[in-house]
Amino acid sequence: MSWEVGSTSHFKFRLFGFIPFGTHTINVIRFGSDDGIYTYEGNEHVPTWNHEIILEEG
Repeated sequence: MSWEVGSTSHFKFRLFGFIPFGTHTINVIRFGSDDGIYTYEGNEHVPTWNHEIILEEG
């Protein structure tokens, strides 16, 4: 799997680590140390599950 802008990955998702919960798809929209990370995600049960991660120097 490669985390780069435009990449799409599919995973078998398990709720609590053992209950099958469909196939989870992750589309990387933004990925960089200056811009942070933004993904469009979802699966059959949760159609919209997006994340935004902002990177800050500590």
